[in-house]
Amino acid sequence: MKSSSAIVLLLIAVMLLAACGHTAAPAPTPVPTAEPSQEPTPEPASVPTPSEEGVNPVIAVDLPADIPVADGNGRIVGDDAVNETVRRTVSFGRFYQDAAGNELSPIEWIVLTEKDGYTLLLTDPIIASLGWVTSGRDDITWAESDLRRWLDQDFFETAFTPEEQAAIAIFDVTQPQNPRYDTPAGEATQDRVTLLSYQELVSLMPTELERKTKPTPFAAAQGCYLNPDGDSAWWLRSPGPTATVPEHLASWGNLGARTHYIDDNSIGVRPVIWVRTDAISG
Repeated sequence: MKSSSAIVLLLIAVMLLAACGHTAAPAPTPVPTAEPSQEPTPEPASVPTPSEEGVNPVIAVDLPADIPVADGNGRIVGDDAVNETVRRTVSFGRFYQDAAGNELSPIEWIVLTEKDGYTLLLTDPIIASLGWVTSGRDDITWAESDLRRWLDQDFFETAFTPEEQAAIAIFDVTQPQNPRYDTPAGEATQDRVTLLSYQELVSLMPTELERKTKPTPFAAAQGCYLNPDGDSAWWLRSPGPTATVPEHLASWGNLGARTHYIDDNSIGVRPVIWVRTDAISG
């Protein structure tokens, strides 16, 4: 009997020891909730826009007070001179010029004028063939056009390296009334790349002979119109006879007399830029 009691006591002792070895696990320490910062989260740096001062200088073309007006056939007295102005050409940036659009090649520009250490350049050939808009014929101004956005964004980013972009000034794109028509010109803009206005064209390129130009194979493949001599028409940024018919240069060098609507992609594009003079070669 004593033996049985001893065995029972021994079993109880073992059970007590086992219970002591399996104490409950401590409750997990709660993760402290972070107090909201009293400092505002800094905004990411904004991309400089042409309208911000101090990014690049803003330059306008100096124009004479009296701009001649073309007649109904787009002709100006004296602009049919046979002596072509000798223009200096320079190389700056690269863009697609082969018909397939596979290779970026140096862009050739003609020098139009200089001002404040910057040179005004116009592409020598037509580099693309696009409408003012990709589709539709709603009333529109240059400030609202797809072509303006393409020049200042797509073309600008494709054609120029960051270093070249830094050398390009902001073009003060005033929109004076086209003296040929009463069509609203739209608001002024500030762009890095643009087109010539009627006034700038007549002042800086006074003869039909020097206004004639040919498209690159890339522009021709896009559908740029060619006359029998291989020359093409090209857009200006000025309005034409209506808000759906912009001004353009005919392929013969006179101001356009035919109707070409804003969605017509057979008219060529000749970008114009202000570039720091010491950044160009040629």
